[in-house]
Parts: sequence; C-alpha cells; structure tokens
Amino acid sequence: MIRINLIPEKAGARPAAAPTRVRPDEAVSPLTYLIVLAIVAAIGGYYYFFVYQRVNAKRLEAANAESKVKAITKEIDSLRESAEELRKAESISQSMLDIVYAIDSEDRVLWAEKLNQLSDLIPDSVYIKRITVSEQIAKVETAESKKQRAEWQAKQKTKGKVKKGATPEGAPTPIFYPQITQELKIYGLTYSENEAERIRLINEFHDNLKSGINKDVKVDFLKGFVGQISYGDVAPNIIGGRPVAEFSFTLRTKPTSPRKAVAAGTATGAKAESAEPEKAPRKTGGSKARRDATDVQ
Repeated sequence: MIRINLIPEKAGARPAAAPTRVRPDEAVSPLTYLIVLAIVAAIGGYYYFFVYQRVNAKRLEAANAESKVKAITKEIDSLRESAEELRKAESISQSMLDIVYAIDSEDRVLWAEKLNQLSDLIPDSVYIKRITVSEQIAKVETAESKKQRAEWQAKQKTKGKVKKGATPEGAPTPIFYPQITQELKIYGLTYSENEAERIRLINEFHDNLKSGINKDVKVDFLKGFVGQISYGDVAPNIIGGRPVAEFSFTLRTKPTSPRKAVAAGTATGAKAESAEPEKAPRKTGGSKARRDATDVQ
C-alpha cells in the first residue's frame, strides 16, 4: 500500500506560490519602448529648440538692451554735464558782454562833440568861466547773472535744500557791470549894465542848450542827457569895474547800460535821477557875493 505524507515538511511554512504565466498578448514589446522614447525625445527637442532657445535669446536681448541703456544713460549724463558747463560759460560770456557794452555804451556822451556844440549855443555877452565833469559809478547786476541765480535758487527750493532768504554754498556768484552817470557843470557869467538883461541872457543860454538852437545853428545838445538843465544860484559881481552876473548850469547824463540787457538792480548808494522841475535862476544878495552853483539832486 502506498503511503502519502500529508503533513508539510516544516510546520507552519506556507506552500510556495505557483508561478504565474504571462499570456503572450499581455507582454510589452520593445517597439513600444522605442515609440515612448521617441515621443519623449521629440518633446525634449521641441522644448529645447522652440522654448529654451527663445527664452535664452530673449534673456540675451534683454541683457544687451540693458547694457545699451546704461551706455546711453552714461552718455546722456556726460552730455548734460557738458551742456551745463556750456550754459554756465554762455552765461558768463553774456555777462562779460554786458560789462563791455555798459562801458562802451551806445548812449555814452562824447565830450569833444558836446564842447563843440556848446560853443555854438553861447549867446553874445555870455562867457564860460569853467566846465567840470564828474562821474558816479554804481554796481548793477547783469540781467543774465540775476536770471541764473534765480533759476538756481528755484531748483534748490524744489529739492527742499534751501530755505527762504538763505545764501547757500554753491550758488552762482553775482556778476555786476559798472553803471556810469556823469554830471556836467557849466560855470559862466553875463555882462550887461542892466540887471534884467543879465538874467535874460542867462535864460537865453539855458533855452539854447535845451532846444539846441542858436540863430542859424541847430544841434542835438541834450542827446545822452536826462533832459533836465538845473539852475544854480545867480551871483552879481563886479569884474574890471563892470557889473556881471555869475551863474551855473548842471546836467546829468543817462546811466550807461548794456545794449540788450535790462539792469537787474542797483547797488547800495546809487542815486536816482531827480524829478524836480527846473528852477529859474535865483539871485544872491550883495555886489561882492560869489557862490558856486548848488547841485540839484
């Protein structure tokens, strides 16, 4: 009789699983792997050639553009500095021209011409004793200088660096031109036995100077002057046993100024032109009384 041992060889051990067989229709073929690899390679190639390359090109383009912007910005800053220097040089040049034009002004008085005209305007029996010319020079800031300082001050206020009334370091230095005003004084005397005639001769001389006309002579004597001829005191006197009247006239020239600039302001001490009306000659008492003409301011 055949014996069959039904007890496992080792107690508790599980029997080994029977091997599973794969059916031929469920196996993955090598061709499938090749197709998958081809698809992945195609996607990678597309990404590299169409995405990565474009992104890289854009980055390179952006880097080049940024480099160009920096170079252009640097060039602009350099041009701004050059332009600022040129503007300052132009401002200084204009101020220097203002100074030259003020010194050699178009409306300056040519004294040789005035003396020649004066001799043509003297009436008979009127004599010139003495002529003096004095001048007063005031410092006047040029228009260009004032403009530059105002612009600089406005920029500083915009930046909040300058308070009102402050004079900060770095402000443009004001440039002044000399404003020249000259004063002409004519000292003379008239001779006549008649006192009224002496006064008439003084007034005739005054009118001749103002109108520029004496008989057949016509000149523009007041050109360059403010137009006012101020009388001094009239002093009767005896010279060589003859009665005379001594007198004086005062005339002021127009202040010199640049041709194409307007004065920005005057320095302290500059005197304004007088607006007083012309005064008739005033007689001083005493036959021996002698008095210089009074300056009319």
